[in-house]
Amino acid sequence: MWAIVLVTVTNGQAAEPSRTSYRERLETLATDCANEGLTDEAAAIRAWAAPRDSQCFYPVLPEALVPLNASAGDENSWPVRFAKLRSERADELYEQAKQAVGAGRSGEAYQTLWNTLRENPDHALARKSLGYTLIEGAWRTRFEAEKHRAGQIWHAEFGWLPQEHVARYEAGERYYLKGWISAEKEAELRSELARGWLVQTEHYSIRTNHSLEAGVKLATRLERLHAVWRQLFVTYYASPRQIAEAFVRKPLAAPARRLQVVYYRDRAEYLSELRAHAAQIEITTGFYLGEKETAYFFAAEEEDVATQYHEATHQLFGESRPIARGVGADGNFWIIEGIACYMESLRERDGRWITGGLDTVRLLAARQRYTDDQFYLPLADLTALGMSELQQNPKIRSIYSQSTAMTHFLLHGLDGKYREAAMQYILAVYTGRDRATTLSELTETEYADLDRQYEAFIQQVPLPGE
Repeated sequence: MWAIVLVTVTNGQAAEPSRTSYRERLETLATDCANEGLTDEAAAIRAWAAPRDSQCFYPVLPEALVPLNASAGDENSWPVRFAKLRSERADELYEQAKQAVGAGRSGEAYQTLWNTLRENPDHALARKSLGYTLIEGAWRTRFEAEKHRAGQIWHAEFGWLPQEHVARYEAGERYYLKGWISAEKEAELRSELARGWLVQTEHYSIRTNHSLEAGVKLATRLERLHAVWRQLFVTYYASPRQIAEAFVRKPLAAPARRLQVVYYRDRAEYLSELRAHAAQIEITTGFYLGEKETAYFFAAEEEDVATQYHEATHQLFGESRPIARGVGADGNFWIIEGIACYMESLRERDGRWITGGLDTVRLLAARQRYTDDQFYLPLADLTALGMSELQQNPKIRSIYSQSTAMTHFLLHGLDGKYREAAMQYILAVYTGRDRATTLSELTETEYADLDRQYEAFIQQVPLPGE
């Protein structure tokens, strides 16, 4: 289901006739550009069509969409030809998305909608299926439309502001209690968390006493994670029927409540406030407290982005749908940490956002522990571990490394053979419908066989010097 969406998967073997044709057409255009001395343009076209690593996901971020620019030149100019090829490809992808949803491959269909927008950000049917409305020449979500009607714009440094406030904010002034003061005075007044800044975005509400700018940076990062997570795990929070309805009349509903985040100005305050809630808070740089439905972080000179992604992933799984009490308490806890560790790998590479890849830090650690320490916990034993047993295990770091690598194997190994089963497994664990044998049942594979397949997979991870 979650094979790279421009790829058709049959019996584990990937074939991509339409994408191959698209690549050939783009290569023809790139060659023509090169022959005309347009070397940079040729390189950009080839990069657009570059093959994708089967060990990675390539989510499409809304802010990374590239306009077609079809009006730049006559019909034989390279921008117009490039735009035409992309527009044609978008139409092909949208048809593939409809076919996928009709065949019950709802997750693939949803991801293909986003790839449709990668090729043509103005594809009206894909935009409408994803909940966008065209307002005054721009595609906006319902939230963005409300902000637009209120006269507010998004500022990369200061967040949502009334348009008329932007110039004064950029000049160092701040609006506080119906009056204007200096940025320095506002920082003094907001030094206590209760009076701190409240940064609100479409999906997050962040309270911070560090600075408005730092809160906006964190919000931007978390919104990026949110966009990626919703693409990869759409079948976790939406039913096949809901996804199918998005194609005809009813886009997926936005969450009813923003995710709550507290962002302390420093580590000392973070530790002081959270000691009562976590016995080992001193060894953390971020923490999601499910009982309060809040994620906690602190500002630092070098932000621990991986931990922010990790804890925010726990929050997304914990609050995006009803879940069982005591998730993972009696077993299968490894996948809860494994998938959060996997999402730590979100990063930009060669102009594309990706998750996964054999070059990630967690996979390297798993390979080293497997090779150097000869550590491997058989799946029958790993799945039997509940939360307390796993967290109190003296080899917890090795188990976390293996859990990350096992998650990667289930999502990407063997041409994505177990990807759909992995998605169903995560859903079963969070909804309390799991038991010790659930993963084996969903993959239709004995644990001993999965062990052997994983061991072949982990040895593909290159050690330094290999």
